[in-house]
Amino acid sequence: MVWLIAQIHVRARSSNCVRSQAVDVIVRHLDHLEAIVIDRDLVPLEGQFQRVRIRAHAGQDQTVGLISSVNQLPGTGANIANSGGHAVFTTVNTSATANTSVYSGVISGDLDEAFVSIPTVAADGRIYVAFLNTTNLQNGRDDYEVVEVSPATGARVFGPVKVATVIDGNTDYPLALGRQTYHDSLFRSWAAGNITADPTNAAHLAVVWSDMRNSTLPAPRNPYTAVTNSDVIVSQSFDRGRTWSAPVALTRTGDQFQPWGAYDKTGFLRIGLFDRFYDPLNHQYGYSLATETGMGALTFTTTQLTTALSEPTKDNRWFATTLNPTFPFATTFIGDFSNIAARPSGGIVAYWTDLRLQACFGTRCGHGQDAFFAAAP
Repeated sequence: MVWLIAQIHVRARSSNCVRSQAVDVIVRHLDHLEAIVIDRDLVPLEGQFQRVRIRAHAGQDQTVGLISSVNQLPGTGANIANSGGHAVFTTVNTSATANTSVYSGVISGDLDEAFVSIPTVAADGRIYVAFLNTTNLQNGRDDYEVVEVSPATGARVFGPVKVATVIDGNTDYPLALGRQTYHDSLFRSWAAGNITADPTNAAHLAVVWSDMRNSTLPAPRNPYTAVTNSDVIVSQSFDRGRTWSAPVALTRTGDQFQPWGAYDKTGFLRIGLFDRFYDPLNHQYGYSLATETGMGALTFTTTQLTTALSEPTKDNRWFATTLNPTFPFATTFIGDFSNIAARPSGGIVAYWTDLRLQACFGTRCGHGQDAFFAAAP
């Protein structure tokens, strides 16, 4: 069974009015496109789900908002959703007066271990989606894949195309509480990044992620004995995602992880990243911005955006546990992404999870967790 949350547009007729309203639905059983309407105002018995049949439709979307994991792409009718670790889907919302419909389609082809799908819109309006797929079930390593989808229907146009194998397998990271982590740490992490499109060249794309290719492998399972060296990795394409360059690592001391890439208005790739370069112990992190030295060069200069470092390995107030007495109250969670975005006027803005401020709850205080923001030229 496949579940997909979307939003459709319905018209409900009663004895005294005709209402038109956006309605949340859970789509399942994609072979016969059954949905459950979960809007209370439009079901016969208030507070209960109504099961309705919906019909596939591949026409131009009538734009409505989206919820949950479905990401609306501005100016298009296509929306990208992650099905929770299996196939990747696109959805297009439609308007109708009777059995309202939503179109859904698999875009990951035969890849059935796909997850963390991220879309981007190129300068010419073409849409590309990057996702990880656990191709090697023996060692657990993922491949980054890219597909092109139709802006009108969400249907797959080309791909999936393999970008690169990601070094994020079963023996590539230490583990804490069953999740991948880093040196002397308990917070979960992963290799995921994103795809971004160059506004000056519609054929130019980049995929950004982090992995352990420059770390000592196999990694010890215990993070308190492991010495890790996670790096940010980049690959680019100049032919609309059909072929990809060999991956390039941004080599820096310590762990760098959870990157996010964006091309600025001049076509230079910028990458935001959590960065332990600033702490010789490889414990505290700052947030850095890597800026490409030339268009398509894949060489970078790096500057720190943070003005204070964050300490996830001890003395945290939230999501805290102690597995090693030397590191009491280590946080087990700082989020799964950071993010940057290019400004139309130039430069970028960034946000990240920051632990510098104290938080108190009950009888204990410790490092809090706050969203911090910075702008850079």
